[in-house]
Amino acid sequence: LAAKWAGIPCVHTYHGNVGELESNSFASRLYLAIEQWAARSSSALLAVSDEVRDHLLRLGVGRAEQYQVVPNGIDLSKFCATQDDVAQDRSKSPTIGCVCSLTHEKGVDILLESLPQIVRQFPDLQLYVVGDGPLRADLEGQARELGVCENVTFAGVTSHVPSWLSQFDVFALPSRREGHPIALLEAMAMGAAVVATRVGGVPELVKDGVHGLLVETEDSDRLAEALITLLADAERRRVLAEVGMLMVREQYGLERMAEQVAAAYNDVVGLSSEMVQ
Repeated sequence: LAAKWAGIPCVHTYHGNVGELESNSFASRLYLAIEQWAARSSSALLAVSDEVRDHLLRLGVGRAEQYQVVPNGIDLSKFCATQDDVAQDRSKSPTIGCVCSLTHEKGVDILLESLPQIVRQFPDLQLYVVGDGPLRADLEGQARELGVCENVTFAGVTSHVPSWLSQFDVFALPSRREGHPIALLEAMAMGAAVVATRVGGVPELVKDGVHGLLVETEDSDRLAEALITLLADAERRRVLAEVGMLMVREQYGLERMAEQVAAAYNDVVGLSSEMVQ
């Protein structure tokens, strides 16, 4: 609004889950109308993945020629494992980690549903759920009902995510919706093998069988199978983790993201990079 009233160009990006724009609720219809208006009033639109761009276009938000895709990036000075770190044994007992907000879209309940199958093969397994949110009490109750509460630690909020990631044999991302998940980038940068759901921009980041393993969302059986596969095969974990780590370090640094965002703004205001410098 401010840019429109000032008569200057602006760049807009949708911050939220695109799925929230699709329901028949009044709030959803209102948000969609606002996004459609914002897109018409913007000079350029940024999306974090091809899938997010395509999804927004299907909802009538903007025109294809307005969009630029700028994937998320992470601070590689903080998430900086090495190939030697990947090769080391991470723990005596097998570990799975998940770092996320405890909300419905993150699918932690599906991960807990998969746990009894995994524990049957790895009785001393430990799952660490790092993060907090409105579903924490429900998820803790679910773990008790499934008989796996001894195998699950709800670690809550932490300011030391890298140290947690360095302990995990496998990082699980069982989400129902994602754009371009930063938690997955951080886990891969720290040398964890990953299992994730095939949602949003995740397949643009993880090629199945190359950088990690992908499964369909809501499928706790397939999730369990993928996690068991990696827990049982240290060499495959190492190879996937190493390939994923190198890919993230080459392509998803925060500096590259910042350069791409700056370039989008420079294009809009008609400035070359030399003029900005």
